[in-house]
Amino acid sequence: MNKWVLKFKGFAIIAVIAFQALPSYSARTARDYWKKQPADICNGLLSGNFRTQDFTSLAFLWNKYNSYEDYLKLLPSLEHNFPELKWLLDRVAAAPADVGAKAHPDSPSMKLHGEHHTEYDRTAVNYVNLAQILQNDYEGYTEAQTVPFIKLKKEQFFKIRSWFLKFLTGKPNGALDEIDLDKMEYLLAYTSFHDLGKSKFYTEIIEKVFLQADSNHDQILVYGIENKPYVTPSFDRIDKNSPWRSHLTRLLQNTGTFNFGQLLQGESPAVALQALLDTDGRPMDAETFEFYILHMILDMGAARAVQNPRGAALMISPVFLGFEDAMESLNFENKTIQEVYEDRLKNWAKKWGWPAESKKDLAVVRLALNSRAYENAEFAQKVKLVFEQLPELQQKILTQELMLTGIDDGIAIQLTYIPQLIQDAVKAIKSDLIAQSTDLTKEEYIKKEIATALVNKHTPESEEVLSIAYDTMKRARNGGFPIDFKDDDPEMLGLRLAYEIQARI
Repeated sequence: MNKWVLKFKGFAIIAVIAFQALPSYSARTARDYWKKQPADICNGLLSGNFRTQDFTSLAFLWNKYNSYEDYLKLLPSLEHNFPELKWLLDRVAAAPADVGAKAHPDSPSMKLHGEHHTEYDRTAVNYVNLAQILQNDYEGYTEAQTVPFIKLKKEQFFKIRSWFLKFLTGKPNGALDEIDLDKMEYLLAYTSFHDLGKSKFYTEIIEKVFLQADSNHDQILVYGIENKPYVTPSFDRIDKNSPWRSHLTRLLQNTGTFNFGQLLQGESPAVALQALLDTDGRPMDAETFEFYILHMILDMGAARAVQNPRGAALMISPVFLGFEDAMESLNFENKTIQEVYEDRLKNWAKKWGWPAESKKDLAVVRLALNSRAYENAEFAQKVKLVFEQLPELQQKILTQELMLTGIDDGIAIQLTYIPQLIQDAVKAIKSDLIAQSTDLTKEEYIKKEIATALVNKHTPESEEVLSIAYDTMKRARNGGFPIDFKDDDPEMLGLRLAYEIQARI
């Protein structure tokens, strides 16, 4: 008989004896595997206390990675244990910004599969970033961040790592070997399937087999995991009695249309926070909210994975400050949504040394956040001075509009894309190149910049909107601002805010 067969049989006999003789393990932390003998591990697997997917989780903790290419070695195991990841190699509805994007030579899909798949790359880089965080690999995590003055600082990276360890271990100063492998699996699983609604393979199963159609990919996924969980194996594997089954379902239900980045930049009014409540109106529990923030850190960090997959390109210092603020101030316990929203504005006012007693004070904070002044207190102060120079009536109108909550007090304005428009406008005004290499006047150049910004940001393109923006800009530059603010068109109000700021800074 082949000696390898004999060895296998011998190992199997030892495993059976071990299973019968050794006590079963009730806890599933990384420490349960630490320095265990093969028979111990086999016993754990046979008793159900250890799972094969645990070894994928442990690879994030035990293995040593010296380069981006090393981290990519995690992906085959992830594809096997969390198959939804591999489904993103099939026909997928790409994000608008990625349509027509050229393949980066280092993209995970090109490296592993020889084809370019944008959504696969985003999700794969989520996993790479998670491994870099747990491995304490600051250099790898920030490799794609090439602008020194906004690069994530080391102490900020360490804080991100402490958030992950706190959640995964349940302890403020938890260590790697104390990581709860169930929580680790939930994070890996949610990462694999949270964008699954974009997969045409998945949506066709739901639409054609189960006759449930929806144009919103998030709602397709919600229907799938609620009614046909076995179609999403990484979700279906979660213990039926685990509260995390409902936690993850609720996250998908509530946050599918919620844009966390817009909240960080002050674009979203208070009503947007309803997405972080349970269906019965109660606050999302602290642990689930913490999980959501950590997921968003991974997702935001990988948002530019198509352009540069080598690290967390977008988790730069100003973006980190927004997440830090969310961790500090988005506390829903015994508070209304309005109070939570105002607490967040007060938190920023405190950081900038501003008063935060009146609605006007808080409106100025929201305006400063719209100007992306997170890390630049000096720029935030300029925005404040601009506001204070406005006529008193305009200050009152802007305060009223900016502080509407959208909850029983009228229509609150979502200032979508205004931060980018402000940045573009300020850049255009200050640029030394304006009108030097073209026949365009300054006003025409800025009108062209506005049009480009509107188109690139997928805002509804309209000659009327461009005309209003152009006219607003000219009047602001001439020192006057004789426009009625009473209408509630968000684009008009937003553009007025943008060009009032850029004209005076």
